Amino acid sequence: MNTEKQLTWKSGTFSNKIKVYEDNNIIGSLDMSMMSKNSKVTLYNNEFCVENKSIWNSDSLIIDLNTNEVIGELTYTKLLGKAKITLDGKSYKWKTRNIFTSKWDLVDDEDRVYASYHSSLSSGKITISTPHPTLILIGLYSYVYMNQVSMLSSAGIA
Repeated sequence: MNTEKQLTWKSGTFSNKIKVYEDNNIIGSLDMSMMSKNSKVTLYNNEFCVENKSIWNSDSLIIDLNTNEVIGELTYTKLLGKAKITLDGKSYKWKTRNIFTSKWDLVDDEDRVYASYHSSLSSGKITISTPHPTLILIGLYSYVYMNQVSMLSSAGIA
């Protein structure tokens, strides 16, 4: 029995908002800005905030907006190909599958895949192997964040 679920996501070319779809129905969103410390993440009516420690610091807290509790952390490697996600006391890794960073996976410490992502310029697909609403969008957030940092670095800003 195949239990994988397919989601898609889309954004405008220069938009700070990403919409997530299941069967062409909006089920979530990601609102972020290059120059803001906070990003809002919503999926299946669950709302979270990813709060960077500062605009220039890549370490972030994941906050449940319903309870205002910190439920996790994001830590990026200096080479921008990997991230460590701690959520609800468990550790996960975000890692790229190609040099273009257009394919990546979210895995646990045993390399069990929770979600696989594929992107083009302003859209992509998410294949969910193990449902976890917060983790799924944090994986998408990590991709967008790393692309923004990469663009700033290329421009000589970061």
